[in-house]
Amino acid sequence: MAFAPYTNQYASGKPLIRGRIVNELGNNYEFFCVDRTPFDGYDHAIYVGNCGETRYCKIVKTRAYVVIDEAADGSPVVEKWVLKSRRDYDV
Repeated sequence: MAFAPYTNQYASGKPLIRGRIVNELGNNYEFFCVDRTPFDGYDHAIYVGNCGETRYCKIVKTRAYVVIDEAADGSPVVEKWVLKSRRDYDV
């Protein structure tokens, strides 16, 4: 499980933590929206570690596409997660 290391504070007028996903293994991850990303279409980031480590991702209804590495040409190396559930926080 990887939860955000802080509460839902506001940054530049937007709440940081937008929701939570549960992957097919039952692991919980909280996610937030990012303004700028090096990869087109990956407009979220998820917390994946204890110390606030994050990864860029694209979250759709039943799938999450998580960037796990960057190829030599700069393109993202993506891992597909099947989601058991997705909960958007009421912010």
